[in-house]
Amino acid sequence: MAQHLDVLVLSFSLDDEAERATVVKSNHYLSHIILINNILMKQLKFFATLLVAALSFASCIDDETSRLTPSPATALGEGVFILNQGNQYAKIDGSYSFFDWETNVLSNSVFSTVNGRLLGAGPQDGVVYGSKLYVTLHGSNAVQVMDAKTNKLLRTISTPQPQGVAAYGGHIYVANNTGRVTKIDTLDLQAKQQVEVGPNPVDLMVRNGVLYVSISDGYNLKNGAVNGKRLDKIDLARFRKVGEVKLQATETTTLDNGLTQTTITSEGVNPTQMTMDEDGNLFVVCMGDYVQIPAKVWKVDNEEKVSVFAKGNLAAAHRHSLYVINSTTNWKTGEVDVQWDVLETRTGKVLVEKFAQKNLPLDPIAMNVHPRTGRVLVTSRGLLDAKAKYTSPGYLYTYTSKGDLLNRSTVGIEPYAVVFR
Repeated sequence: MAQHLDVLVLSFSLDDEAERATVVKSNHYLSHIILINNILMKQLKFFATLLVAALSFASCIDDETSRLTPSPATALGEGVFILNQGNQYAKIDGSYSFFDWETNVLSNSVFSTVNGRLLGAGPQDGVVYGSKLYVTLHGSNAVQVMDAKTNKLLRTISTPQPQGVAAYGGHIYVANNTGRVTKIDTLDLQAKQQVEVGPNPVDLMVRNGVLYVSISDGYNLKNGAVNGKRLDKIDLARFRKVGEVKLQATETTTLDNGLTQTTITSEGVNPTQMTMDEDGNLFVVCMGDYVQIPAKVWKVDNEEKVSVFAKGNLAAAHRHSLYVINSTTNWKTGEVDVQWDVLETRTGKVLVEKFAQKNLPLDPIAMNVHPRTGRVLVTSRGLLDAKAKYTSPGYLYTYTSKGDLLNRSTVGIEPYAVVFR
């Protein structure tokens, strides 16, 4: 079950090798079903048409676009990792690219160049925590741990079918598609504990010491994904499941006899990626069933009041703005219609309609917003031809917060997640 990406940024002081850590969490990573020749195929873990190996080269920003102004250096130096998913079915491993904002150079196949080996099958999500980069590899049943500065491999941690990843309190938390969440210690890099959650968990988000887990039940769409439609809650102090948040909109009416009746008017089918604004409002992308039920973004406020917020299959929060992309594909023509708006997270008011309309991404896959600069990054496939789009390199688009395109850079095939350093 593949997935899209969005971003959460959490900042707090934690001990990770005695370092002060800023957590930048890339969410990703959600369910897709590809409709080819008007036939709805089963949900795929990875898009299975890639025929060429991952690119291995370093390149500067495209000549036709402006150069980015270098940002003040952080402890590691600012930049962004792009996780390129690869294709498990074609036996093409994943890779990752790195865009160094200090030098304005983008390098592809960084891991294999540094380590002399392939990254692994199907990167799903990643997070930079302290001095390390953690990448989940669904097809390899592993989390790869790299030095975030040098990209040197430090440890491979075995864990079944990992998807989303989050960092908090000196630990890494991984959503396993097998229906569990795994806790990993960041000092000895060992998996310590597991907690059972619902079927096909996708993404993770920490709020007020509670880990929220999106439960998609995405392999059960033919039966309505009846065991999903919710977020499971894990108390991180005890590492124990303590409740659920049902993604349901309800309506209460008063009957003639004076009694009240509550009716479910809408449900969040197939919840996947999550993002959070600076007030702690959670936004959950529910992908629907890819046929009749459209993708929608749901809001879960601090009191766990649930409501439908917008139409869309990608969302990324920054302060009080929610960037929402709703893209639909015409499988007869191959054309992709991209609608992109910016909404106020507290009120739902449209702040910007038709954001970046002059330079929309071709076929968006993932989105993230840099917490300090407000730059909006979107990955996309590089072609629309259904026979070639999954075999071709993708793009990384970088926009200002106002929607002006700063650059478009070539990255690896099926660029699936954006992780800031």
